[in-house]
Amino acid sequence: MLPHGGCCERRSSHSANSSHSNTLYQCAIWEVGQGLSRPRPGHHKTARMLEEFAPLALVTILAALQQAYFALQVIHARRRFHIPPPAVSGNEDFERVYRAQLNSSEYYPLFLSVFWIAGVSFSQALAVCVGVLYLYSRYKYFIGYSESALQRLRPLYFGATMLWILIGLASLGVLSQLCSRYLGYNPMTAARSYVEL
Repeated sequence: MLPHGGCCERRSSHSANSSHSNTLYQCAIWEVGQGLSRPRPGHHKTARMLEEFAPLALVTILAALQQAYFALQVIHARRRFHIPPPAVSGNEDFERVYRAQLNSSEYYPLFLSVFWIAGVSFSQALAVCVGVLYLYSRYKYFIGYSESALQRLRPLYFGATMLWILIGLASLGVLSQLCSRYLGYNPMTAARSYVEL
């Protein structure tokens, strides 16, 4: 709370005093302290937004940890099969681990982009469910490919299906938002209204 009389009043009352500059300094320090103690503009809005998208952020962290795990498995395979960098061939078992990690990292940016767009523009709950299934399929793909090239196929197809679902959800969400903004008609809202009837 502002001191009694306020800084301006205090300044005028001490204008004839030799400690005028000291009073101004104390007043400035007080005002800085008050500014630091106040919430920043938009702070509450940012906090609410972070809470709202916490499930999407959690799946994103899991995806990043999964990529880190795959990379560590490649390092372990290099030591196990004696393949020093920068070599990426020379042992079939190592090459399968390396290819599994490389393939997963190639799809990682695509997954993140459509996952977030689907979660923000269509349905966060649906995007999170499909995203978790995709990460599970990627794990099974990595483990299967590390053991045999044939064992990668089923998780690969399942993961591709989950990715296409995310692409579809993201596309529907963006198109609905564009229609709502430029045409004044949101097909998703109309569809929900029709289902409720």
